[in-house]
Amino acid sequence: RLGGRLDEADGLVRQTLPVFDEAMGRENWRSGYGLVQLARIARDRGRRRESESLYTRGLAMLERTVGAAHPRTRLAVTELTALREAYPAFDFTTELERFINQQRELERRLGSRYASDSDLASALAEVPF
Repeated sequence: RLGGRLDEADGLVRQTLPVFDEAMGRENWRSGYGLVQLARIARDRGRRRESESLYTRGLAMLERTVGAAHPRTRLAVTELTALREAYPAFDFTTELERFINQQRELERRLGSRYASDSDLASALAEVPF
């Protein structure tokens, strides 16, 4: 049952990406977050390499369009960290490790504004886009 829902979710996200690209330009935060959503789906299917590639592309796009400190970027890095913890023997690329380390440094310098994932999710509700 879950596999069917993942297929449905994957198809819906893939359909929306070209719409965002056309409406907002090829490089936009919605497409970046869509790639992160696809990374989650791949992760839930056990497709680690595909998930890693999608996280890398999505996080890079989020970083370029809304910045590393934006709640959507931070939430995506939190999810990436969970993926790394779920697969400790899996070697992540230097780029993914950079995203994680950058977020740790950001939290160290600025203080963690978000005590938990639910605080971070609440912050997203306040973001106008």
